[in-house]
Amino acid sequence: MIFISHASVDADLGEHLIDIFKELGIPKDEIFFSSSYHTGVKVGDDFIETIKYELKRANIVIFILTEEFYRSVYCMNEMGAAWILEK
Repeated sequence: MIFISHASVDADLGEHLIDIFKELGIPKDEIFFSSSYHTGVKVGDDFIETIKYELKRANIVIFILTEEFYRSVYCMNEMGAAWILEK
């Protein structure tokens, strides 16, 4: 499972990354990308609990590092959690 951590304003960069993964044969159900309906938090699900769950089950965490990423409290929390979980 791949978890893509990003600032929401950088969602287009994440979509390009998902396209690359698809070309490499990685199925969408092996990718968690919160800005996409198909790979992110489902309607009605708790956002924070879903992020925590997906980070725990991820084998790989990829950070899309931009200025907005570093300004986002959620992104910084995801980075810290990945560090603690040794992802």
